[in-house]
Amino acid sequence: MIVSCQACSTRYLIEPEALGPKGRLVRCAKCGHSWQQTPPADMPHRIDTDAPPPGLVNLPQIKPAPRWWSRGIGLPLLIILLLLAGAGYGYFFRDRVVARWPQAAQLYDLIGLPGPGGSKP
Repeated sequence: MIVSCQACSTRYLIEPEALGPKGRLVRCAKCGHSWQQTPPADMPHRIDTDAPPPGLVNLPQIKPAPRWWSRGIGLPLLIILLLLAGAGYGYFFRDRVVARWPQAAQLYDLIGLPGPGGSKP
């Protein structure tokens, strides 16, 4: 529906339902003039209908795309990455680990890795 301001002739496109059954007060955004706008005489009336039974709706079902993170892969993957990062730190920075935790030297000997400094004792 097109509504025109009587003062400046600016035209606006609105939905008739926005006016309601009795009309409403509208204001022109250009000049600020206000007037009572009534709905058109042939405005369609709302008809309440029951929802169709589920078996009669013949629309295709749209399945959401699977998200790998929500399928339980994300948390185990994160844990594995953290363990690998910790193991890499423990291997490449053996000197620092043994300096802060001297008992780690026994652990390195137990698994057969060279001690701090890169040589086996």
